[in-house]
Amino acid sequence: MKKILIGILIIITIFIGYISFNYFTTDRYITSEEAKQIAIEDISNKDGKYEFNLVEYKETNDTYIYILEFSDNVNYYTYKINAKNKKILSSKKELLNNNLIYIKEEEILKIVFKHAKLNQSECNLLSNKVTNE
Repeated sequence: MKKILIGILIIITIFIGYISFNYFTTDRYITSEEAKQIAIEDISNKDGKYEFNLVEYKETNDTYIYILEFSDNVNYYTYKINAKNKKILSSKKELLNNNLIYIKEEEILKIVFKHAKLNQSECNLLSNKVTNE
């Protein structure tokens, strides 16, 4: 009887361990802060101060990714990071043109609505692309 009870306990322990392992390792997605840290660690200047303009979590082709856009005083960076396996899917570094002003998307929309004399709360935004025609 003791052998049967010990066998059942071993089977239950193995089952609980298997379920716990799969739950904590296969279904976990990284947070936006973890994605930021991955991008910053990829840059040679890890001690710099970064201004994040975009941190977006979205699904693309059944893969969840973070899209990050940020800058320091010298460069503008764009990263795509797989939210499950933490791999950098793409990265781009552009030299900032100090004659240009970089502002956040929310600020651009406020300016556009103000100049169009529209109340932002009464409008539906179909696209976030702004053109100068």
